[in-house]
Amino acid sequence: MRNRVVAVGAWILGYILGAYVLAMRALQGLGGAEDPEIWMRLLALVIGVMAMAILNFIPFLGWMVNFALVLLGIGGMTTVIFERLIKNASPATDGDK
Repeated sequence: MRNRVVAVGAWILGYILGAYVLAMRALQGLGGAEDPEIWMRLLALVIGVMAMAILNFIPFLGWMVNFALVLLGIGGMTTVIFERLIKNASPATDGDK
């Protein structure tokens, strides 16, 4: 049961993060600020999630795009986790000396 909750949580967070990243890239591509204010980020998140939810209604293509979006978000979360783990790791000792 716990594994399912973790999987569903990762799926939802990946979906939201993927939609946010795509919306922010689109905003910057349309000439938005490099570091927008919080209300603009929130607006981009809402528009991104709504656009991806509407895209889900396209029969086969929508499902594939949403799945790729979730993988993008989960990949981003995984990258951050591994970067923090590697930065905090102690250097390996060489046993051959």
